[in-house]
Amino acid sequence: MEGVFSDLFHPGPEHEPGSEEELNFRLDYYTCRLAITASEQLSQALTSLRGTADRLQPPELGNLALKQFKEEEFAAAVKETICIWIHQEAVDQGGEWLPDWLRNFFRVAFGAADYMIAKPTAWEVMHAYGRCTDMVALCMEACCRLCGELGFGIASMTFSPAVMPVVLQTGEIRQAILKDALVLSLQELREAARQQS
Repeated sequence: MEGVFSDLFHPGPEHEPGSEEELNFRLDYYTCRLAITASEQLSQALTSLRGTADRLQPPELGNLALKQFKEEEFAAAVKETICIWIHQEAVDQGGEWLPDWLRNFFRVAFGAADYMIAKPTAWEVMHAYGRCTDMVALCMEACCRLCGELGFGIASMTFSPAVMPVVLQTGEIRQAILKDALVLSLQELREAARQQS
């Protein structure tokens, strides 16, 4: 499960951005990479789900698995994923024992995600998990909510295992994004951003 990585990257004081301009640049890179990666991971999960459509029973489930997603549905699922990943990363980095600068980095990352994808807001996403008492409950709820955002309606619980890898098997990917965002030089980040666009 999450939080068990052999080489967990723990940012130290030397990784704290030295200026507001640097902080903003690193945050932009971080949230953009999260969004791109979330989109890729969700697309892979949905492709896998579609591959099982002809075996789903009743046949209406198969038809639903093949549905075309509205742009706003997919964007909302990407936003949900970004918020969950930021939260998971904050927990992996120490949760309530985070250094103040890193806590602020994650807090402002939620705001940057709101700027990138307005709805649902990060507050709305995270507030929806208020009744989750541990990370397992949060991850299970996230899988159902992702399917809900994608428009699967009452089949969201049935389809939730299809998106489970996006929530439960992306820890190393999240780690790499955070490490790049905080360790690479600004020039390297600019070059990496150019290559992604």
